[in-house]
Amino acid sequence: MLTKSVSEKKSLIYDPDSNGQIWNQPVYGYEISYYNPITDLPGHLNQTKVTMLEIAENNNQTSFLNFFARKAGPQTRSAVGVRMHVNYVFENPPQKGETQLPDNLDSRDYKFLLELDQNDNIVGGEWTKNSHPIFIWGAAEGEKPFGYGDDLIQSFDGSVESLRNLTAVAKEGSKKNVVLGAVVKYFINHAKNSTA
Repeated sequence: MLTKSVSEKKSLIYDPDSNGQIWNQPVYGYEISYYNPITDLPGHLNQTKVTMLEIAENNNQTSFLNFFARKAGPQTRSAVGVRMHVNYVFENPPQKGETQLPDNLDSRDYKFLLELDQNDNIVGGEWTKNSHPIFIWGAAEGEKPFGYGDDLIQSFDGSVESLRNLTAVAKEGSKKNVVLGAVVKYFINHAKNSTA
């Protein structure tokens, strides 16, 4: 089993479900393992990889395997199943006062098949169920997030002068329903540096 976590200091964001609303949830860990698409048995890559001919000749093919075999690209020579367990955080409702809720933690399990060429390079794939992530992304090294409100104000230092300038910007941001990232960053940094 391959295991990864965000302890590697790399952010990973995903939407856990392709049905319904779109969300960006932070991932705090995941595990990946291989399985044989025909027998469903786990193992290493070489134990679980099956040729497209084996899939075609299998008498116990599921409708999904039939679909997968028809859809596979011309470079596909074999396939391997992948199970993925994802641990993620989702949002807490707003709280009044000093109350701090613990993080809301959840997890999801997914299965998909990877199409492999003759050199075991991934050339395609298919989720086995309709409910699956619609995107997984991470910030590029050295980059910082940029939101719609960041074009309204680039910096904020908490001074009286910057607060005076913030009034018009805050009204504009409120009309557009955007967060002013510079202000949020200031409060986060201020909270980190303050002692209770």
